[in-house]
Amino acid sequence: MHFRITCRALHMFVDDLLGINLSPSHSCTVGIFLMEELGVLLEELLESSETRPL
Repeated sequence: MHFRITCRALHMFVDDLLGINLSPSHSCTVGIFLMEELGVLLEELLESSETRPL
């Protein structure tokens, strides 16, 4: 599954939801980093739930 996320959406995520006031370009970079880390965590959770029951 692929999602198209705009820089504006990442800026809103970082600025509004997290309360971190950065320039749009910096918040875009931070947002991309956070999304990548979140993806890694979700993959690990899915893999661990496949090997052991919840």
